[in-house]
Amino acid sequence: MLARNPLSLTTLIAWLQTKNPAEFYAFSDLCGKCLFSQYLTSMGFNPEPTSEYTFDTWRALHLYFGEVASMKPFTFGAALERAKRLDACSNNN
Repeated sequence: MLARNPLSLTTLIAWLQTKNPAEFYAFSDLCGKCLFSQYLTSMGFNPEPTSEYTFDTWRALHLYFGEVASMKPFTFGAALERAKRLDACSNNN
């Protein structure tokens, strides 16, 4: 079985594809409801970035893929489309 890399855009896209596209997420929620906290929780991380490793991973997601989560509308379907666009742009370079 292949390990899932939480900092892989491919892994993030695969996870977003499992979510209800009409479901909203709370972008600025600090209690585990933001997109990246839910994503990391699904991978077995603590839902709140309390450990240094979890916080560093959560912060890196915002640095690398912040535009996926931070733009409106805050639905998983819209985030998936933004992630796919980001992936297409990075593959064209």
